[in-house]
Amino acid sequence: MPASGKTTLGKQLAKYLGWAYIDLDVLVEEMAGNSITNIFANNGELYFRNLEKAALHKTFIINRVIIACGGGTIAFEDNMKQINLHGASLYLNASNNFLLSRIKASKMPRPMFFGLSEEEVLSKIIELRAKREVFFSLANAQVDIPHEGVKALLKKVSKLFNLNPK
Repeated sequence: MPASGKTTLGKQLAKYLGWAYIDLDVLVEEMAGNSITNIFANNGELYFRNLEKAALHKTFIINRVIIACGGGTIAFEDNMKQINLHGASLYLNASNNFLLSRIKASKMPRPMFFGLSEEEVLSKIIELRAKREVFFSLANAQVDIPHEGVKALLKKVSKLFNLNPK
């Protein structure tokens, strides 16, 4: 879900394991030579999702990497199946109110929430969760966010996937 902490946890987990880290949105921006915001505004979501799928598939040949991708990624075509085929997936389960508070406090632009009131943002979160729940349920593992601390969360994720820190 948006604002669940994918980027933050992804970077920290990669560092903890001594692995590389890729933010799929950054890879899409590099491939397109444009920002996600501009891609959505100028070309629409379907165009973005196709770029995102191409970027995702580029990552499948990389070993020892943590890839942060959004919920829209896993809900597009067969992306979730491909992620699980080429690696492992983790769902960061955060409450709607937690997500709302993070979205409100975020300095990062989130195109799907532009111009929405707090009530509309919460409705959008609920709608997104309902649409994506079937894909979230396909994740290899799930952790609840927030957790009792970053170090405990990193240890828990490492244990879930039987990974050893560096």
